[in-house]
Amino acid sequence: AGPMSIPHIFDVFLRLDPYTLPGFILLRSEKNRFGSVLGVGSFRMTPKGMIEAPHPSKEILSTGTTGIIAVSLEGTKPIATMIQALTIARANLAGPILGYPRERLSMIRIACHSNAGVEIPKSTAIDVLGGYKITDPAADLAVAIAACFAKEEKPLPSGWAAIGEIDLSGRVLPPHDLFRRFSEIEAVEIPRVVIPFQASDDLLSFPGIRNATCRRVRVRTIKEALTALGFFSDSSRGTTPRREKRPSPTATRRAAAATPPESAPTKQIPKKRRVAGRKRPRKTPPPEPPVPPTAPPATAPPTKRVVPRQDAEAPL
Repeated sequence: AGPMSIPHIFDVFLRLDPYTLPGFILLRSEKNRFGSVLGVGSFRMTPKGMIEAPHPSKEILSTGTTGIIAVSLEGTKPIATMIQALTIARANLAGPILGYPRERLSMIRIACHSNAGVEIPKSTAIDVLGGYKITDPAADLAVAIAACFAKEEKPLPSGWAAIGEIDLSGRVLPPHDLFRRFSEIEAVEIPRVVIPFQASDDLLSFPGIRNATCRRVRVRTIKEALTALGFFSDSSRGTTPRREKRPSPTATRRAAAATPPESAPTKQIPKKRRVAGRKRPRKTPPPEPPVPPTAPPATAPPTKRVVPRQDAEAPL
């Protein structure tokens, strides 16, 4: 059987993984004849030995830093982590990305530009706190929100989580096992969460969800998610208006040289006010001057024809 010769001997083969989640040791099942291999246990090494850590998400989020929370799955165990983003202005190099696939960030950059009109620069840095490497696409919405706020230099509102996968058109799609992810958010006491609109009805079918204290915000696209967090309004809760940049002295001199000199103000003639209800008289053309009578043309007097008088008959 090669490298699997030892697992073939036993019915259950377990493996300790100290690399996926730094600070914790994950117990994975490589082979299990009596159940599923998706079950994952979390432990922590202490001076007294290895003890169980049933909720590693609470220890990761207890640092007190600001960011947006994403929930990923390791087998059937949900792990909540915090995502931060920062845009470096006037940088030609690509920003560092820690704990998130660079290929998915390129896809998110295209989706944010096409759906929300936000162009995320390549110098945006992404960091997943705790050293955890996310491979779950359910963290796409949280990364997109953090990158958009970083591009506009706006602080992220506290107490928000986001769950959802993003396609190229900017739609938010529901991930698998949404109930487990929502239950983890409820366990770490996050007050608000953004979820896909399509999976909201399926989520309400689980018992105990209707009485949950976490507020659910249903969205269909990235733009709706940014609107719910107050991205497009400066007066919303948790956001501050962006500081206006002062122009440099060189730009001020160029603008002054480009503007034409002001001319003397021209005197405006006030228009006559028209009284309501009074009809404006029509302007009639002036009468034409009378034409003087013309004299008939002068004609010569008729000439009389002189007929010579005939004498008496001449004598024969």
